[in-house]
Amino acid sequence: MVKIKNVEKLKYEVIPLHKEVFAREIWGLNTGAKNVVIRHNVQLAHGGAEMHVHDGCEHIFFVLSGKLRVRTDKEEDIFGPGDAFVILPGEPHEVGGTGEEDCVFINVTTPPPSYTEPYPKKD
Repeated sequence: MVKIKNVEKLKYEVIPLHKEVFAREIWGLNTGAKNVVIRHNVQLAHGGAEMHVHDGCEHIFFVLSGKLRVRTDKEEDIFGPGDAFVILPGEPHEVGGTGEEDCVFINVTTPPPSYTEPYPKKD
């Protein structure tokens, strides 16, 4: 059994293509997992990720507090506390703040991403 007694004591990391998003890895490649990455994230009100794609990963989000603005190449929506959404493999997406308040959310990615590419791909 692996125990994480206080997630808030875990070290923050900044994820590529993201700004003002601070992620704490609960379970993932850096902590011994092989098939999943689970992160506790704090995204500042004006933070977020630029449009990008994970070709082989499912990306599951669960909002704990605040609001997230989510845009894909087909739609845009806002999610708040208690809401969840899934980004499918190959689906371009951008997750950002609403500009009104910080957001705290859990993110599960399976299988773990080996890389993240901007979308559209930059040559």
